[in-house]
Amino acid sequence: MISGLHHYALEVPDLDLADGFLQDFGLETAEKDGSLIAKCPGRNQEQVRLVPAPAKRLHHVSFTLHPGTLDSVREALERARTPVIEPPAGAQNTACGYATPTAPPCSCLTKRRHRPVRSPRC
Repeated sequence: MISGLHHYALEVPDLDLADGFLQDFGLETAEKDGSLIAKCPGRNQEQVRLVPAPAKRLHHVSFTLHPGTLDSVREALERARTPVIEPPAGAQNTACGYATPTAPPCSCLTKRRHRPVRSPRC
C-alpha cells in the first residue's frame, strides 16, 4: 500500500514571495506547469508544489505506493465510494487520485524503489 509521502501542494496568493521563502531555506525552486516547485538540493523529485490562488490552503497530498498495489488501492477507494479523480497535472508514472467531501485531493503514485539522497540542508 502506501510507502511514503511523495509531495504536497499548497495554494498561495504570491508565488514570488513563496519562491524567496523556499530559497531562504536552501530549497531549489523552478516553474513547472504554471506552478512553483521546490526540491532539496541533489534530489530529482519535487517535495513541494505551490499553485496560485487567492488564499493559502492545502491543495493536495501525493503518496507513493509499494510496487504492484495501485490496483488494490483503487479498488479499496471504489469500495469506500470515494470519488476517484485524475492526479495533478504533471504527475509522473501510473497514478490514481482520490478525494473525500471533507479533505483535499490526494493522489497515489507507483514508483520504483530508490535510495533517498541525503542532503545536509534538507
